[in-house]
Amino acid sequence: MEYTKHFNEMLEERNIRQSWIEQAVRNPDRTESREDDTRHFIRQIPEHGNRWLRWW
Repeated sequence: MEYTKHFNEMLEERNIRQSWIEQAVRNPDRTESREDDTRHFIRQIPEHGNRWLRWW
């Protein structure tokens, strides 16, 4: 993954750790394939109040 300035700013703004993104991509709870040919990686983050992270 490429960590651009914008990427880092969005993570900081949303209080999301890079490690959570990496976990979601490497070991998702589930994935979704979309009509626009994107794949979303979804993982529940216990240390963030069990919120769900969706990444594409």
